[in-house]
Amino acid sequence: GEAFSDQAGEPQALEVPCRLADSPTSPLALRSPLVGKVQKIYPLFSDVQAAELLRSLGTDALAQAKAVARLQADLERLRTILKHWKNNVGDLEAQPGMADVRQSRQQVAERIEACWRRQSFVLDDQQVPVPGLVLDGLRVGALPNLAAEIRFDHVRQLSLKNMRLGDDVAYFLKCFKGLRRLNLDRNRLTRLPEYLSRMPELNSLCLPHNQLALTEYTRRKLADMSTLYLLDLSHNPIESHLDVSNMRDLHTLLLEDAKLVEYAALAESASS
Repeated sequence: GEAFSDQAGEPQALEVPCRLADSPTSPLALRSPLVGKVQKIYPLFSDVQAAELLRSLGTDALAQAKAVARLQADLERLRTILKHWKNNVGDLEAQPGMADVRQSRQQVAERIEACWRRQSFVLDDQQVPVPGLVLDGLRVGALPNLAAEIRFDHVRQLSLKNMRLGDDVAYFLKCFKGLRRLNLDRNRLTRLPEYLSRMPELNSLCLPHNQLALTEYTRRKLADMSTLYLLDLSHNPIESHLDVSNMRDLHTLLLEDAKLVEYAALAESASS
């Protein structure tokens, strides 16, 4: 099914049962048989939204039809990947705290598919629903390694708190290039995921209660993330100098128990 529980943690995932609001478009475009095909892929899309998506996909019916076929193929490929991942739990069930791994993987797979199909929303700071995915507290081992062409660029918030995730979470993050907020609180990361530097709109990055130590390379990568408004590295064995001088919009910097070296230099650059 496409319905999914929202009880795993904050921020709450919202189900939006009604179709999204319309804006004007031509009646001719609304009669295109491709509109119905788009709505099978994205069930919450109105006729107008489906027609607008078609217009963005190509200037003529043939180009649009090819683009819709690619989207249909992407959905089928996503389902294939998720089905394989759900059914291959290996010896995870025997590990402590993982008895429910099959049920948890089913939940995660349903939420990921609903998110790709534009059916998953969370509230932003202004209490406005934005595309988001919340998997907090679900223990599933490694998350599925999604194919690069299966895009989640529309997703603005991703919350993966308290999932016991390791550094291989980077393979999952590679599909979420449009994120503005990412929360990886209470996992088992030892290094900064490489793909964070490929998220040009990321403004809130929460990584507290991991096992992060910064190498010279990852320290430079972090220093280049100039769009950050909030950075939380609390309760990590950072044990190095942290350069936030390029983070011109940085408003909140949380470093409790981060074991930083050269903290004075950090405080000076953060306040400048």
